[in-house]
Amino acid sequence: MWLTHFVNYKNIPNSRSIVCVFDTNEKLSKANTEGIYAIIKDRLSSIDINIKNIRQHVNFDSEENCEIENNGKWQERLK
Repeated sequence: MWLTHFVNYKNIPNSRSIVCVFDTNEKLSKANTEGIYAIIKDRLSSIDINIKNIRQHVNFDSEENCEIENNGKWQERLK
């Protein structure tokens, strides 16, 4: 798994977005998303970034989906 993030610096609190990417849809379907939410929230909190509803700011995806839907072009997919 890898992840990336985006933020609009003019609207930081509402624009934070984190995308966690798995290799395959099978791995994505088996992922412990609740555990991942908790880890991300804890790590952000440790650097004084507190997010009330982490689920609104974290999304999950897969390399497989990007390949199928965007020919592997993440720049297009993450727009």
